[in-house]
Amino acid sequence: MELIIYTILLIGFLLSFINLPGPWIMFLAALITRISSASDIGWGILTIFFILALFASIADNLFVIFGAKKFGGGKWGMIGAVVGLLVGILIGNLVGGILGPFFGAFLFEYLIAKKDSNVAFKAGLGTVLGLLGGIILKVLISLIMGIWIIGIIN
Repeated sequence: MELIIYTILLIGFLLSFINLPGPWIMFLAALITRISSASDIGWGILTIFFILALFASIADNLFVIFGAKKFGGGKWGMIGAVVGLLVGILIGNLVGGILGPFFGAFLFEYLIAKKDSNVAFKAGLGTVLGLLGGIILKVLISLIMGIWIIGIIN
């Protein structure tokens, strides 16, 4: 069973790098460990992991939105970033998930909000930086959760 848990932990950690729900996979590994064995993972730790995964998910999305705002984007840039993220992931997977928010923010700012192309470009750049910040956060949270679970298992 430990091999399965280690595999799930590795998958969760790697998914964090490509902006997929790694912390939720780590939570799942902890839950499976709790249910399947007499481990020391208690309900308190599971609650902490749930909160960490939820925080990572919310913060990840907010980073993209606030990245656009910080770099001069307005309401349309933030909406475009979210739309671009969703469309980008559906169409282009990893590359689309990174480029989608940029193009979404840029196009919404430029075409709908009628902002200058330089301002729209900066809003798009802000979304990419926010996206990368969210990925870094998810990787760190997944790493902490993984180390914690491995420490409990061993």
